[in-house]
Amino acid sequence: VGSEMCIRDRLGDAKMQYRLAVWLAKGFEKLPADKNQAINWYLNAAKQSYYAAYYPLACLLTRADRHKEALNWYHKADKQSHTDAKLSLARCYRYGHGTEKNIEQSLSYYQQVADKNHTSAHNELANWLIQENMADTNKERFMPYLRLAANQSPPHQLSSYHVGFYLYSLEQYRAAVFYLENCKELLITADDLYCLAHAKEESQRDSPREYFNYYEKAANANDLFSIVKVAYMVEVGDVNCQGYNLTIAKEFYTKAADLGVDMAKYHVGRFLENGLGLSLIHISE
Repeated sequence: VGSEMCIRDRLGDAKMQYRLAVWLAKGFEKLPADKNQAINWYLNAAKQSYYAAYYPLACLLTRADRHKEALNWYHKADKQSHTDAKLSLARCYRYGHGTEKNIEQSLSYYQQVADKNHTSAHNELANWLIQENMADTNKERFMPYLRLAANQSPPHQLSSYHVGFYLYSLEQYRAAVFYLENCKELLITADDLYCLAHAKEESQRDSPREYFNYYEKAANANDLFSIVKVAYMVEVGDVNCQGYNLTIAKEFYTKAADLGVDMAKYHVGRFLENGLGLSLIHISE
C-alpha cells in the first residue's frame, strides 16, 4: 500500500508527469510511443504551471489537428519567452490554424522572431514576403528582413537576389555586387547579367576583367548594350591591358548590327571600310 501511495504521489508531481510525457512521445526502452497518452501527461503537467510542458504539448496537439487547443498553449509558452512558440504562432495566424487568418498578426510574430536571429524565421519570412510580393510593394518595411536572410551562412538565395537588385536601384553598387554574387546561380537573364556587370564596373573600375566577364555573358544572352560594350572593350584593349582583338570586336559589332543597333552598324561599316578585324593585329585608321 505504501508503495502504491508513493507511485500515486510521484505521478501527481508535475516534473514526473512531464518526464513520462517525454518518454511516451518518443518511446523509451520497452515503453512504446503513445502520442495520445503523451498529450494527457503533458496536459497534467501544464495545468500545474510546469512551463516546460507548454510548447511540446502545443506541438503534439498541432499534429493531432487540435489546433484551437494548440494555439492556447503556444500563447502560454510565448508568454514564457519561448522563441519557437512565437514562430509557431506566426504560422497559426498565417495559415488560420486554430484561429482566423491574420496577416498582420503573423507578420508581427515572424518579425519578432527574426529580430532574434532565428534562422528558420528568416527563411520562412523571406520566402513568404517574396512569394506574395510583399517585399516589392513595401520595400522600406520588409527589405531589412530579406537582408537578414541574405546575411546568413549559407545565404538565402532569393533574398540575396532581391536585396542585390534593390541596392542596385539605389545605386549602391558595391553592396549590390556583394549580394548578387551570392546568388549567381539565379542570374540567368540578360538583364540580370548586365546589372551585375554594370554594378561591378561602377564599383571596380580598376579591374576591367572582373566586369568584362559578365558583360560577355550578358552579350551572349543578347543584351544589346552588353554586345556593344564587349565589342568596344576588346577593340580598344580595355580588358586588363591585354591588347587589341579586332576580329572578336568585329564579331560582336556585327551581332549587334544584326539585332538592329544603329551604332553597331556604323562600327561594322567602319571596320569594313578600313579592313579591320581581318586579323588580331591592330591597324590604325
